[in-house]
Amino acid sequence: MELVFQDDGPGVPEGSLEQIFDSFYRVDDSRNSAEKGSGIGLAVVKEIILGHGGTIRAENRGGLAVIVTIPVID
Repeated sequence: MELVFQDDGPGVPEGSLEQIFDSFYRVDDSRNSAEKGSGIGLAVVKEIILGHGGTIRAENRGGLAVIVTIPVID
């Protein structure tokens, strides 16, 4: 099963698409604010998905798209 979570924002620089799943990674300084998140959410999501035998990746599709693939057990 594939789940796609997508927004219509500016996306992420191509060179950062793999790194957004690293703990505490922030795309750029403009997003580094005490009022914003800690940069750990997608890293936690990645570990959960991998722990269940799935995969997760990010793409720019007119905004950021996070694609989660999880196995379906019959």
